[in-house]
Amino acid sequence: MHKEHKEYYENGNLKFEGFKDENNKLVGLAKLYDEEGNLMEINDSYNNGLLTGSSKLFHKNGVTQVILNYKDGFQVDEVVDVYDEDGIKVRSSTVKNKKLNGVQTYWHKNGNTKSEVILENGLKNGILKSWN
Repeated sequence: MHKEHKEYYENGNLKFEGFKDENNKLVGLAKLYDEEGNLMEINDSYNNGLLTGSSKLFHKNGVTQVILNYKDGFQVDEVVDVYDEDGIKVRSSTVKNKKLNGVQTYWHKNGNTKSEVILENGLKNGILKSWN
C-alpha cells in the first residue's frame, strides 16, 4: 500500500509531494516546488526509493529547463539538451558512464554555436573552441 507524502516550507507552501511504500521509500510520481509554489521538478517514476524514469526540471516561469533519464537511481547514457527561460536550447552535453563524456556545445540565443569542448569523465580533454 502506497501512502501519500507531503513536505512543506516554513511559509506553508508545498515543497514536495509524492508517495512512499510500506518501507518509507519513494514510489511512483514525485513533484518538487520552490518556496513561492512554482513547480520546479517532476520525477515520473520512483521504484524502491530509486529514480527510474525521467526527471523534468523547470524554470520559475514554467518553461522546461532539462529532461534527464534515470535507471535504478543513476542517469542513463544520453544526450542532454538544456534550455533557457525562453525555451531556447543553450547547451547540449553527452552523458556516458554517469559522467559528461564527448562534445559539449553551447549556443548563443540566436542559434549560432557559442563554444564546443570535448569532455572525458567530466573533465576538459582538448581545445575549447569559441565563436562570437
